[in-house]
Amino acid sequence: MLKITVQSEDEEILMKLEGELAGTWVGELEECWQATRASSPGRPTRLDLNGVTRVDDAGRYLCLLYTSDAADERSSVDLGGRGIIKQKKEQTNTRSTDNVA
Repeated sequence: MLKITVQSEDEEILMKLEGELAGTWVGELEECWQATRASSPGRPTRLDLNGVTRVDDAGRYLCLLYTSDAADERSSVDLGGRGIIKQKKEQTNTRSTDNVA
């Protein structure tokens, strides 16, 4: 499950994520992202990933797309808590290696 809380702050839009950024929840984030960006064009958007407990490859890819799109648009996306993406990927790689005997 993924909970997405959208807050309009003074200078930016904050999207706080809690739970799993994996599976069908990645699509839910994409829909929310598109709607939020359409309603506030040009405003910087910050994704707070500190409450994310699991990220799959699709979730990591989506976050990379957001940062790439922001660079193309010359706007801003801040992936607060982005260490979770690297940390969860390292944990997944470790499990995969442990299962090889």
